[in-house]
Amino acid sequence: MIEAVENGALHEIYSDPDGTWHDNAVAGVGGGISAVSVQVKPDSTRVIEAVENGALHEIYSAPDGTWHDNAIPGQAGNATALSFNLA
Repeated sequence: MIEAVENGALHEIYSDPDGTWHDNAVAGVGGGISAVSVQVKPDSTRVIEAVENGALHEIYSAPDGTWHDNAIPGQAGNATALSFNLA
């Protein structure tokens, strides 16, 4: 699974068992994304830290597969890059 930014939108790119590649826009996530960093939790939940229109967002998949996009309050809003600590 590859999390990618395509024209400002978050996409999941993956290969199925027969080797065919798929590119799906992640529903429920706004545009304007310029950077992503991904962590996969033991329960297979994906947590993506993203820069979206200059603001820091946490994007995550719920156990039912629904995606959520939450702005992280209290930060400046001019972010251009990010890093993720997996520890």
